[in-house]
Amino acid sequence: MKKLFSKANLTAYAGLGLGSVAATLVESKVVPSALPEKLKADSPDLETIVGGLAPVVAGVFTPTIVKGAFGQSLGDGMIAAGAATLTRYAIKKVSPSTATQLGIEGDVLMSGAEEMPMTNQTLMGNAGMDDYSSSAYDFTSADAGEMNF
Repeated sequence: MKKLFSKANLTAYAGLGLGSVAATLVESKVVPSALPEKLKADSPDLETIVGGLAPVVAGVFTPTIVKGAFGQSLGDGMIAAGAATLTRYAIKKVSPSTATQLGIEGDVLMSGAEEMPMTNQTLMGNAGMDDYSSSAYDFTSADAGEMNF
């Protein structure tokens, strides 16, 4: 147990974590601004692929810039994060059903929103029957669910 929290291991853990954060920054900030809009329009998947490859390449070269064990773990964190991005992309492309089972299908909150029919219906109840819009409605009642913790 002592070795688990040794200075060398804690430094390695910090390097892995910071490498992962650095890879996320490269994927989300550097790659989208570096790719020309025409390339993004021609190949919508290109940004994801380059976004995964860029941290891997940067992670390979990081130990030559940041010397020592910390630089190595920093690079390893970048490589792992980039490889995870590429793996998620490949699974989504090869088997969308597997991606759904693994929970990596994409934005969960709005997943499938483009297939939803857009109609002119009220959100709660039928038109003219909305009991929740009245100014006399008690939002603190159990029916409203406001106070149900």
